[in-house]
Amino acid sequence: PDPVSKVVWDNCLTVSPKTAKDMGLKDGIVVAVDVNGTTLKVPAYIQPGQSNKVAGLALGYGREAGVEL
Repeated sequence: PDPVSKVVWDNCLTVSPKTAKDMGLKDGIVVAVDVNGTTLKVPAYIQPGQSNKVAGLALGYGREAGVEL
């Protein structure tokens, strides 16, 4: 689990309660994040204590390539 949010098994977009309210977001609603032409759909997670107007998204966990099993 993530050490702060305790979210397990999925990436999520973390936002502060105020930012969520301003954007009309609720916990678990799926949002599309578009960066440089790449779009990722992830659930929103309201994270108390996070800075306003900031979105957090953990990707890759330091990996440079996937592993096939």
